[in-house]
Amino acid sequence: MEVRRLYNCDSSSNKCSIKGLRRRFSTKYPVAFKWQGRQFTVRNFGGHWYQGGCWWEGEGEKRFLRVQTAQGPVADLWFEPQTGKWGLHQMYD
Repeated sequence: MEVRRLYNCDSSSNKCSIKGLRRRFSTKYPVAFKWQGRQFTVRNFGGHWYQGGCWWEGEGEKRFLRVQTAQGPVADLWFEPQTGKWGLHQMYD
């Protein structure tokens, strides 16, 4: 059995910057992102899902995208359609 570490990325403590976007299925997705000083290039897409935010706190829907990076780890990225912001939710290695 393969053991993989899971990194939960709190946006207040772990900065993630998204580099560039490419069009896939009529939607733009990141081609790369940077986290903890390391650059990760998106190789494949592994699925997507939606989650409603805490509407009572003014949060809107978030869209999640699982990606395989060229460097090995798998990442779950999020997108907020109402703000246009992308972020990193989790990393698996």
